[in-house]
Amino acid sequence: MIRVLLSGGIDSAAVLGWAVERDTVTCIAYRYGQRHEREIESAERIARLFDVGLIVRELRFEDRGALMAGSEQDPITGSVVIPGRNELFLRLAATTGPEPDSVAFGATLEDQRDFEDCRPDFVARMSAELGMPVHAPFIGRRKMDVIRFARAAGGDLLLRHTWSCYMGNAPACGKCPACVNRLKGFYL
Repeated sequence: MIRVLLSGGIDSAAVLGWAVERDTVTCIAYRYGQRHEREIESAERIARLFDVGLIVRELRFEDRGALMAGSEQDPITGSVVIPGRNELFLRLAATTGPEPDSVAFGATLEDQRDFEDCRPDFVARMSAELGMPVHAPFIGRRKMDVIRFARAAGGDLLLRHTWSCYMGNAPACGKCPACVNRLKGFYL
């Protein structure tokens, strides 16, 4: 069984499409103090679309404290960038029952510039530390390739269910790093 970190965004939705082609799948999403419920709502819709189970885990106060340590606020949008978020989420996903055979998450080539926990050496280290494969099937691909894969896996309906804005606005703000990367993926 593959456990997919399902944030509700395009990358994790594409990873879910990749995973269901390979094995049985469960997904996990986290409430960790984000400004909005949009991420969780999107993750729930995407899991239903693929007819897979979704665990929504509320992080305990000490988990949230560890997660937020070292976080930085974007001066333009006010959104919070959380370094090392994937490491904590992967560790929890690997140990949340029923325990999976492997875990998977969305990381792209563009993510590697800004996030150490989206690089190939991180994936190799986490696989060794967790004692199970950690899959990042799009780690060497650009966002536009991920969008093409997601569209092939679940159509435009899947893409409409995804959510990327850090701000949680409706419509999306179009300015935060997640919105900018999403737009570049569609239009470049």
